[in-house]
Amino acid sequence: MDKKEVLVFAGVILAFSLFVFAGAAGVATPYWKNNPLLLSPGESNTVYLSLQNTGDEGMVLNASITSSEGIASLKKTLYEVGAGEVDVPVEIKVSVPKDSQIGSEYTVSISFKQISDESGEMLQVAAGFTTSFPVKVVSTEESVLYGNKSEMGSIYDWIVIIAIVIALVLVFVFVRFRRKKKSSKKFK
Repeated sequence: MDKKEVLVFAGVILAFSLFVFAGAAGVATPYWKNNPLLLSPGESNTVYLSLQNTGDEGMVLNASITSSEGIASLKKTLYEVGAGEVDVPVEIKVSVPKDSQIGSEYTVSISFKQISDESGEMLQVAAGFTTSFPVKVVSTEESVLYGNKSEMGSIYDWIVIIAIVIALVLVFVFVRFRRKKKSSKKFK
């Protein structure tokens, strides 16, 4: 192998190892390009992102809003995400200015960077990733706060309904089983 082939091979190995490492942590957002957060002028809403860590070690992530045109703020900036943990909530308050024009759009971008430990090792590779979601200014009737829920909202509604039905069925079965057990003891 000549020097150029060795460098290409080393670059591919390095890129692959960084890709595998970066895949250990991520963030999910309920809004995206074709499903923006819909708010009318002057409205505020809280958006929850979900951090996840599929790696073998816990991590601490520092969150920062990198772009929002001043409409978004984080409740806190440091998040501990344990190994294998999913759905660690990140709370973001989004407030559309009262003078915003209907039809205008904003983009909220949030960056997450891993805080590496100070173990004194020579090379620390820290995970970092960014996510963003659009905010579209709409009329009051179209706003997410006035009944025009996103598809994700309706999915969550169904999940809650199904969970309640399952809980009621389990309570019913438990009560019935307990009554049968008590009645069988009376006949003995």
